[in-house]
Amino acid sequence: MTDPTAGGFSRRDLLKGAGVFAVSTGLFGGLPLTSLAATAKSGKLGKGGTLLVGVVGSTNDIIDGQTIVAKADQARLMAGFETLLAFDENFIPQNTYGLAETVDVKSTSQAIVHLKKGIKFHNGKPVTADDVVYSWQRLLDPKTALPSVKALSEFYDPSLITKIDANTVQWGLKKPSVGFKQTLAAYTNTVVPVGYTRDGEQVGTGPYKLKSFTPGGQSVHVKNTNYWRKGKPSYDQVIIQDFADKTALVNALLSGQIDAAIDIPLTSIDQIKGNSSLAVNEVSGGAWLTIAMLTDRAPFNDPKVRQAMRLVINRQEILTRALQGHGQIGNDLFGKIDQLYNTNKFPQRQQDIAKAVSLLNAAGYTKDKPLEVDLPAPDDTGGLIPLAQAFAEQAKATGGVLKVTAKAMDSAYWDTTYAKVPFYTSYWSPRAYLAQIAATAGYGETLYEKTNPAYNDLYVKASGESDDTKRQALVAQLQKLDYEEGAYIIPVFNSFADAYKTSLKGVVNRPGQLNLDYYGRGFQEFSKG
Repeated sequence: MTDPTAGGFSRRDLLKGAGVFAVSTGLFGGLPLTSLAATAKSGKLGKGGTLLVGVVGSTNDIIDGQTIVAKADQARLMAGFETLLAFDENFIPQNTYGLAETVDVKSTSQAIVHLKKGIKFHNGKPVTADDVVYSWQRLLDPKTALPSVKALSEFYDPSLITKIDANTVQWGLKKPSVGFKQTLAAYTNTVVPVGYTRDGEQVGTGPYKLKSFTPGGQSVHVKNTNYWRKGKPSYDQVIIQDFADKTALVNALLSGQIDAAIDIPLTSIDQIKGNSSLAVNEVSGGAWLTIAMLTDRAPFNDPKVRQAMRLVINRQEILTRALQGHGQIGNDLFGKIDQLYNTNKFPQRQQDIAKAVSLLNAAGYTKDKPLEVDLPAPDDTGGLIPLAQAFAEQAKATGGVLKVTAKAMDSAYWDTTYAKVPFYTSYWSPRAYLAQIAATAGYGETLYEKTNPAYNDLYVKASGESDDTKRQALVAQLQKLDYEEGAYIIPVFNSFADAYKTSLKGVVNRPGQLNLDYYGRGFQEFSKG
């Protein structure tokens, strides 16, 4: 899934089912898990020790300070790179974890950022305005092919981002936007040093600096002795270990071979809670699972087909079957954390097979000429495979007018299939309504840019409207289009669930965009008990 305002997504590549074999034989990154555990317990690295973190990943893993492909990349980015502002538990941008001392928004078209003084990159170089300007040039450079280019280019032009002095940067916006601070807090909009590239040295300002990285294996991050937050981080070293699938991940945690497991299956929560040495951190913050339809590809370029699909699904069954009840029912609108969520107060959409069949008939599909589609889902994201399977079962109620085949895939899905086929599963992190529209820029699953020019105009106007009442009216119009013509089936808002040893201290339970409370803000808040 691509997530430019809070991260980007595509994904992975190990054979499904290989994880159980890998755990039993210790075949991860050339270093057995038993050796990793021994390293952590030995204390050879000093009083801080080693934190072992497990996450589903593959040979397609990347490290890029300003984008990700999957959650494994997310964890690594958070360890090493930081933004100018960061969201708190109310999704309000703050500077506690940010590099900015102050952000002075002059108008919806101009702002000035003053940097905190004394912050250094991992290599000891001071962070200056030149680095901030370069970082945004990279975020906006089409040659980088970063998701941020599409997400930000509507409002930002690199020529309008200028250095005032060594610690001050001025932003001019080419179109008004009320979301400037939120943009600075998007976790992939980080500050990197002048000249930074993905293939070059991975230098950021975060609590840990990269020592080594083997895609599909592990990354080793060592304590940043130049870190600007006093007394942080605690651990001498963090090892982020890839696992082939969720089964392997949970087995490694249960056997004590890792300290924390990122994004565990919701079906394993009760089992893990039954172990007195383990704890589960479950957060419901507006993250959502979805079935997406490409609006620029047949058959989903027909609004009647999209409307029919939304009436086939039984949301309560999805909540029970895919999430084991760990979440809330959705209503095909994103942005639950936004105070303007469901501004129109649309009634909860219910399963209506008769109406769905009628719409499909109107679109030209019958029992003799059924609509047949595959619905792929990856194994690395909790809930997506059972979501696809449940929808395929529910489609049988159409009596053969709609035939859906659920296809379970390994994590290579994000590179080979996601957004490349007309019907697919995905997930998104919590964000405000307008920010989510920006995040989907360039994707055929959105009405933005593709299907409805009026939608584009409304989005730009709403983003630049400083009057709350007027902005609400514009958002209401956007949400009406999304609810009636949109390309997302959003049956549920899902909880995040991570698990960890009770000896790991510093885990906080509060709403956030990323797992394990933003990975302990790059693992700096965690310590040994």
